[in-house]
Amino acid sequence: ANPLTTLDSNRIHYGEIEVVGAFSYHPSFHELALDALRRAIIPADRLVTHTFPLEEVSKAFETAASGEGLKVVVSA
Repeated sequence: ANPLTTLDSNRIHYGEIEVVGAFSYHPSFHELALDALRRAIIPADRLVTHTFPLEEVSKAFETAASGEGLKVVVSA
């Protein structure tokens, strides 16, 4: 597969099209991470640094965006 894609910048600009990039690791990395969690190599209890109730979702997003915590959870 060709990793490069060409786009018509005029169409994007004048058409007011938003281009968003996304990235994900290969599934094998997810398997390795899950295995490390299963075998307690990674301390799962320390990964979630902040938990907020649904009513404080704005505060949760602010905390996540600030980089203050490792993992922010919103619970219902």
